[in-house]
Amino acid sequence: MNTLLDLLEPGLGEGLWTIRPEHVVVGYGEHRGRVIEAVYRGTHLRLILDWQGQRVEALVDAGSAPAAGTEVAFALPEGNLWKVDEPEAQPRMSTSSKKAARANQN
Repeated sequence: MNTLLDLLEPGLGEGLWTIRPEHVVVGYGEHRGRVIEAVYRGTHLRLILDWQGQRVEALVDAGSAPAAGTEVAFALPEGNLWKVDEPEAQPRMSTSSKKAARANQN
């Protein structure tokens, strides 16, 4: 079984990485996964994707959700990945994310 580290971009570093389901982009991206479960949650559906043996959870609009068994493209934006095995776990923010965060503070 692959680990998430094996599947992510080189250079992120070893450790336990996670991403919030609402930040997983479904419909386009460099990764492909099979929908193994789709659970209705009001205005959204929670998808469980099988990605080379890893479980990835994603939230999508209820009207645009793929059916269980469907293969979908998805992306894990680097700016939304968290390394959770560090004492002061912080999101890995891209340069554009940092600029946007600074702009929102002003």
